[in-house]
Amino acid sequence: MGKTPTEFEQQVIDLYLNGIKPYSMARMQKFRGYYPATFDRILQKYGYKKRVPKSLPSSFEQELISFYQLGYSVPQMIKMKQFEGATLSKIYSVLIKHGINRRSNKINSRVHNVYHGFFTKIDTEEKAYWLGFIYADGYITKRGNYVGLALAQRDKSHLEKLVRTLQTDYTIKEYKVTNGYGKGNTFCRLILCSEIMKTDLVSKGVLINKSLKLIFPSFQIVPVELIRHFIRGYFDGDGSLSHYGPNNKNHFTIKICGTYEFLSNLKSCLRDALELGGLGSICKSTNNNKNNYYLTIGGNIQVTAVLNHLYKNATIYLERKYFRYLHFLQIANKDSFN
Repeated sequence: MGKTPTEFEQQVIDLYLNGIKPYSMARMQKFRGYYPATFDRILQKYGYKKRVPKSLPSSFEQELISFYQLGYSVPQMIKMKQFEGATLSKIYSVLIKHGINRRSNKINSRVHNVYHGFFTKIDTEEKAYWLGFIYADGYITKRGNYVGLALAQRDKSHLEKLVRTLQTDYTIKEYKVTNGYGKGNTFCRLILCSEIMKTDLVSKGVLINKSLKLIFPSFQIVPVELIRHFIRGYFDGDGSLSHYGPNNKNHFTIKICGTYEFLSNLKSCLRDALELGGLGSICKSTNNNKNNYYLTIGGNIQVTAVLNHLYKNATIYLERKYFRYLHFLQIANKDSFN
């Protein structure tokens, strides 16, 4: 006849059958002073074998990696319902298996949530677009690991799109310029702190004080099939569509600012994609010797080709410029029938 567990032993057995491990029991207030080995001996005494954690299902691996790249720590993920049964060692083994570098405790102790690995690989329309937009209107800091974007207040909703895309709780701040260029105007600014994101952006060509030394990204950085989304992002940040109509004619001109090296390659990419012999001209924007230029594209046929290439079936864009593009199409189509 088997032994009958004491009241204390039965409590241990009941907890174990409910999924509580000996190590967790030792941390309970009611069992203060007992060690995990004590509970192991009780369970062994009554024929309960130590549970061996099951392997993490392979279907969880990609989701696990996604959460880790979003900034969640391994201890946080263990507590999540979708990762029930996972252990520290098993999660780390999955990360190692897929070549994901383990973060330091300093990084894991961040206060804010953000998708830190968003720019690690440019493989979607959104990533290509926002990289282009940051090339134009974003910046990274020399000290600290800050990534920032500042836009006019009227374009605040565009920054809100980025906040949603990066799944972050960083807030957009508003400020008024008190002196110098833009004095009296109100701007909105989003600043993120992320060592991973800053490092990824630098590797993708975003430099500190980049305005005079920016170069166009290679197809290893932005795949050729995504380059139009990158260009649209840059155009939304540093481009314009101007309209004038002498002699009762409507003429539109595209203008994009940048360094000579950047604009030369951008022009080549557009020309190759549209199979045009020539496309616009690059001009010096100031009389100084700095690397400030602009690409100007005129003629409604070429402007139509470029804008359709950038905006056709696009899912992300600066609303204000997209509506200007639609207005241009309306006028251009009307003129073509006159």
